[in-house]
Amino acid sequence: MYYDGDMPKPWYYDALVSDPPYSFADWDSAKQAIPEATAGVYTIWIEEDLIYVGMSGRDDKKMLEAQKQGMPYGLIQRLKAHQSGRRSGDRFCVYVSDRLVLKTLSEGQIQEITDGKISMDQLTKDFIHTNCNFRFIATQSAQESFSVEDEIKQGSLGQTPLLN
Repeated sequence: MYYDGDMPKPWYYDALVSDPPYSFADWDSAKQAIPEATAGVYTIWIEEDLIYVGMSGRDDKKMLEAQKQGMPYGLIQRLKAHQSGRRSGDRFCVYVSDRLVLKTLSEGQIQEITDGKISMDQLTKDFIHTNCNFRFIATQSAQESFSVEDEIKQGSLGQTPLLN
């Protein structure tokens, strides 16, 4: 399904495209809006360009248990990992590092990274905080999140994500 303006918008369109975005640079404020334990879908943007879509909360039983215990689970954990800039175990940060940050580096900066004088993770975090904003929706289940994420990857928001 590819949204082209001639068809009805998907139910999640406004929340993931039109609503005011949250800034990774203002994580302390942004995290207040994210439910503590929920499955959901998020979009990450550089200005008006969709660069990534993701989902979190793959296990409905774990989500329900986290809700009962008042523990973080799902969206909040995933978005926190993305804002950290740490590439280890975070596909979004790896993609940002490899496809967006690396091409901006000078030979001198690359040498400083290999010498351990500057951190690629820190450069990735700086890029994310300077350039990227996000929007999200909570969903009722992991299956609903998978479905919405797949529709967005296929263009349901009018563009396909750059990085996935």
